[in-house]
Amino acid sequence: MQEIGVWMRRYPAMFLDDSYLKYVGWTLYDRIGDVRLQCLRALQPLYEDPALINSLELFTSRFKSRLVDMTLDKETEVAVQAVKLVSCILK
Repeated sequence: MQEIGVWMRRYPAMFLDDSYLKYVGWTLYDRIGDVRLQCLRALQPLYEDPALINSLELFTSRFKSRLVDMTLDKETEVAVQAVKLVSCILK
């Protein structure tokens, strides 16, 4: 999951597309906490780059409620990372 985040940052014209982002979004619901954590970590640098924000609008609108829900995740590290990501989105 982390690697797809790297590809999306390096080659946004090719990989920062809803056909790839949907897989990232689906992993937000994975039952394994580490998978959810890696997904959030992959998203963080994308939201920190102002040049990529417009490409993330549809993804954000689709998965914003899940991202907010993850701030209360049973895995503490996932919840912490979700808070960081939501804070970054709100900036």
